[in-house]
Amino acid sequence: MRTLNSYISKSFLVTFLATVTVFTFVLSIGGLFKLTDLVSKGIPWRPIVTMFACGMPSALAFAIPISALTATLLVFGRLSADSEITAMKACGISLWMVMRWMLPVAFLMAVICLYINNELVPSSHYARRSTLARISTANPIDLIEEGRPIREFEGLTVYVERKKDNLLEGVRIYDLRTEGQKREIKAKRGVVTIETNSTDIVLALEEVTIDPFSFERPVAAYCGKWTERIQNTSRKRTYRKKVKDMSLAELFHGIRTMVPDKVEDEVAVAKRRMVMSVEMHKRFSLSCSCIAFVFLGVPLGIRSHRKESSIGVALSLLLVFSFYLFIIVAEQLAKHPAMHPDALTWMPVILSLVIGSILVQRMS
Repeated sequence: MRTLNSYISKSFLVTFLATVTVFTFVLSIGGLFKLTDLVSKGIPWRPIVTMFACGMPSALAFAIPISALTATLLVFGRLSADSEITAMKACGISLWMVMRWMLPVAFLMAVICLYINNELVPSSHYARRSTLARISTANPIDLIEEGRPIREFEGLTVYVERKKDNLLEGVRIYDLRTEGQKREIKAKRGVVTIETNSTDIVLALEEVTIDPFSFERPVAAYCGKWTERIQNTSRKRTYRKKVKDMSLAELFHGIRTMVPDKVEDEVAVAKRRMVMSVEMHKRFSLSCSCIAFVFLGVPLGIRSHRKESSIGVALSLLLVFSFYLFIIVAEQLAKHPAMHPDALTWMPVILSLVIGSILVQRMS
């Protein structure tokens, strides 16, 4: 029994190390392209190396669960194809006994992921965004990124669908600089520049809709050209910590102590509290996914019973996509506390364990 346990564990660990190396590299490719763009802009190499190093924990947080599932599918698919699983059953070794040897390894991976998700990823994400904010101070135009809301400007939220150099498309600006008033500016295209001898950003917009144009007469207005100036962007030298940058202790403390004040009502506080709760439960469920993936991967690997590694990789990617789909839906529903999206993050873990138990029971 000890020899068999060592044989399976060694095969799993060797395959796991190979797959985690490959997946970590693949997940880091996007960051490499962004860093290459920074190098082309003449950014010093030290902050670039820091940003790349800070991206590794996030890559590992995703690579470890995926690699655990892939390694399980590949190892037990090969054991089934070589009729070694059949030989184990003939010797009186049930599938539950085989899985009992795998669960300690999966539990160890879950503990490692728990530390990475709750400590390394938040701190590295905060360090990376802080470094990027300091770099962007040298060139304020770099503060504007496509495809995400930019809230680094005081009283403004800017969203750009596409950006190429200093050309913008699909610009939306939400102006909250006047207390109690909100103005939305939409532009089909625009050009972003820096004012001479200043750090102010100037947006020269075209085909613009402003709603409302005047707070005294709240109606929308259309104009062919409009200039929007974002003043003194050099003040944004620090990156304010967000929910994704908080450690587990900070999240737990924020959920327990957050109360309404003069600015936010109970509904707004409930939404912020649920956003924190979803983030906290997401980290735990992603860590426990190592156990769920191993539990589900053993019977699925045996059922596939093929030597081709591509089958195991394709099946693992399909399962991972289904798993993370629940996480994405939960994050989208985070501002709807009545729907309890924090509980939704545990649904794929529970389903994986239930389905894995049923499959193992049928195979035993």
